[in-house]
This record gives sequence, structure tokens and C-alpha cells, in this order.
Amino acid sequence: MSDGEAKPVRPRPGASSHTSVPDTVLAHAMDALERWDEGEAPADLPLPERHGPIVTNLLATAFRQQAAVDWWIERLAPRPGLRQGLRHLLRLTLTQLAFMQGIPAAAATDTAVRYARRHGGEKQAGFVNAVLRRFLREGVETWLGQTGREAPPWVCLRLGRELYEQWRRLGDDRLAGLAGLMLSPAPVTVRERLPGPADPADPAPAGLRPLAAPDWLPQARLWQCDAAAGFLRSPAFASGRYVVQDAATLLAPALLDPRPAERIGDLCCAPGGKLQLLDELAGGHARLIGFDRSPKRLQRVAENLAAGGRAMPLVAGDATRPPLHGATFDALLLDVPCSNTGVLRRHPDVRWRFTRANLLRLARLQADILDAAAPLLAAGGRLVYSTCSLEAEENEDQVRAFLVRHPEFRIERQRRLWPAPEHDGAFAARLVAKDVRPITT
Repeated sequence: MSDGEAKPVRPRPGASSHTSVPDTVLAHAMDALERWDEGEAPADLPLPERHGPIVTNLLATAFRQQAAVDWWIERLAPRPGLRQGLRHLLRLTLTQLAFMQGIPAAAATDTAVRYARRHGGEKQAGFVNAVLRRFLREGVETWLGQTGREAPPWVCLRLGRELYEQWRRLGDDRLAGLAGLMLSPAPVTVRERLPGPADPADPAPAGLRPLAAPDWLPQARLWQCDAAAGFLRSPAFASGRYVVQDAATLLAPALLDPRPAERIGDLCCAPGGKLQLLDELAGGHARLIGFDRSPKRLQRVAENLAAGGRAMPLVAGDATRPPLHGATFDALLLDVPCSNTGVLRRHPDVRWRFTRANLLRLARLQADILDAAAPLLAAGGRLVYSTCSLEAEENEDQVRAFLVRHPEFRIERQRRLWPAPEHDGAFAARLVAKDVRPITT
């Protein structure tokens, strides 16, 4: 079997009004994967409103199951130099055949063959057809069983190899449980903005299932939204009373404990959920300012704040060199860029972005942000450092190293949340600037 000679080009999804829904969905998914290869995050990829949820589900399932699907491709098409476009096409179609219900095998195969013919010619169409027909002839259950018996452990656990090696230190039981949990889609959690209704018994809109308040923010009113698309279009959501926010993201703002009249900075504030909660916890009376590197992301923060009827200063700038010119703060939140391993359910592509080298690069960036923030705190001020990572290098080790470099700080509290069915993973530590600060020259 040869994969042909012509190199597929990026499609132009939706170019024809006569294109079928399966063809349109596959074209958008292929375009998204090519953009992902170029470094774009799935959440930032442009998707059509009509078919966006279908494309998103296909991409998420493909990322979750990629370890097994790639193992199959190595056996179905054991040829060196398989082009990335063809690999993506086989990944998406094998994902549909093995892991997605309601898609007839013949329809999925025919759609893939048409795509290959349109973008690579008859030779590629024949190659794709032969690979998929062999897979179907031998049977999905046969391939799944063979994977469980013969594949290496990171394939069975559906992890990238480098992430598997990183998590081996957790022990077999925790590793298996964590990997299994990360194969399920993340829940959609809705939080009611504080202070909440005058009557605590005030019922929530239909479609929301109440959740227990987390111990780190007991005054929070949370619900699980089982039909998110409908609720997000509802008048109740449009009212601004509710915000989509996972319980784990409440940990860092709660630990900062913002107070009225304090000057508070959020140095990595996008997309703005934690900044909103800081404002609510301070009763709307703190002097808050948000920073982020990306003006585009700051626009999203402004829109999210406006949905709740709020506005505050937002400044574009590098958190390693914050443009503050001698300003001091009573409290700072540093929700730093990280490896995102605590939110693997929500961002399943993270298992393929994770590398040891990237982890160490992020740890250096986090240290730089901490060092830049330290002089901005007033004596006695509070700094909360937080991540959505499960890695000690970004969490406990990072805090210990900061305290060695900055003896003018002490740690008051830190907490790691492991992912659970009802929330993501997270880490937060509260550091306090001692009343006597060293003189710097």
C-alpha cells in the first residue's frame, strides 16, 4: 500500500453550499488539526456556528483516543514517512469508526475517501480506502482487544509517552485512576455570582443540578449543567446572574481573600473568571486591575466583566516585566501559564503538547513572573500563586525555590486539588510579604 505522491493542501471548509454535513465537518476538523500543528489552541480555532459542536466533539474524542489510534495506524499502514495530512485523516476517521456512535461505518469511510480524492488525487483515495476497509474487515472489537493485550502502557492509558513517564511517579493505582478520569469529558459547572439571591432557597433555572459547595469557598452556589448549549442561550444566563466556572478555579481567589478598599492586581487575568470572583468577594469595593500579555484576550476579559455589569482597568503587558512603574499592591494573584495537566479533560490535546523540556521552560517562566511580582507587594501584602497543573515542578517545588530566593516572604498556606468527577485539578499557595522588607540597591 502506498500513500501516493500528491501532498494534501489545507482545505477551505464550507466553500460550497452543496457540500454534505459529513464532508463539512471533516473539512473543518482537518483544518483545525493543521492549525493545531502550527501551535494554535483548539479553543482559539475558528469553527462554524452550525456545525461547531460536532467538530469540537470529534476533535476532543480524537485527541483522547489518539494513542490507540496511532498504534493502529502503525500496523494498518506500516510505511515510513506517512504525511501528516493523511495521518490526521486516518486519525479522525478511525476515531469515528471506533469511538463515536451514530456514524455509519460506510458513511465515515466514504467521506474520508472523498476528502482524500479531493485533496490528494486517486492514489491517496485508494490508500485511505484500503486502510479503512482493512480496519472494518478485521473488526473494531478485534483492534480494541489487541490494543489491551499488546500495546505499551501509555497507549492503554491513552496518554502521550512523555506525560506517562512524568506521571509514573504517582504510582500505578493513582496513574490508572487519573488516566481513566481524564478520558471523560469535563463537566460544565455554573456558578451564581455573589452575593447571590436574598433568599437562599431561590430556585435555579431548569436544567441545572445543584452541587455541594466546595470547602474552599463554602458560600458558592454551584450547579452542574447537563445541557450547556441550551442554558448558555437562555434568558437566565443572559441576565448575567450566572457564570460558567469550574469549582477548582475558585481556590486561588478564595485563598487571596480580597477585602474592600484594597489595591489588588491579577497579573495573568485572562479569561477573567478569577478576576470577576475577586471583585465579588470584595463586595465590588476593591481597587482591582487586570493584566495580560494578549490584547485580544483582554478584550474577552472586558466582555466577560461587562456580562456581569462590571468594568475595571485592564492593561496589556508582560508579567515578567509588568508596566507598573513603582506601584504597590495589597494583594496579587498570579495564575501563571502552566502545563495544564490538571485540566486534561477540558483540553484533551494537552497530553500531546506535554514534554519534559516544555515543563522546564514553563517552570523558568513561572519563576520569572514570581520574581517580577515580589517587589510590587506592600509590607504585609498577600501573593497567591496558582496553576492548573498537577506537576510538583510547577507547584510545591516552585514555591520552595521562590522562598529561598525571597526570604522576605513566608508561606501561609498551600493546597493541591486532584482532579475529581466534579472538578478539575489545581494548585494554589498564599505567600505573605513580611512586615520588614530588605533594602534593595
